[in-house]
Amino acid sequence: MRHTLLHHLSTGVEATMNDEELPKRKVDMVIGENLDAISIAELEHRISVLEAEIHRIRAEIAKKHASKASAATFFRT
Repeated sequence: MRHTLLHHLSTGVEATMNDEELPKRKVDMVIGENLDAISIAELEHRISVLEAEIHRIRAEIAKKHASKASAATFFRT
């Protein structure tokens, strides 16, 4: 397990964190962009980010369908 030393510039406070605790890096991508210059590792990372986002969106859609169905049932009675 790797650890990273963090130093907060304004407070001077230092802390050690496990790499798993660090914020995930943001992926800058544009849908439809040329992929020729992007490494295999970066392409695979993009796929995992997009799959996670698809999963998150599908979960939100399911939640909204359930809420809508619940409201429809409530107002029918």
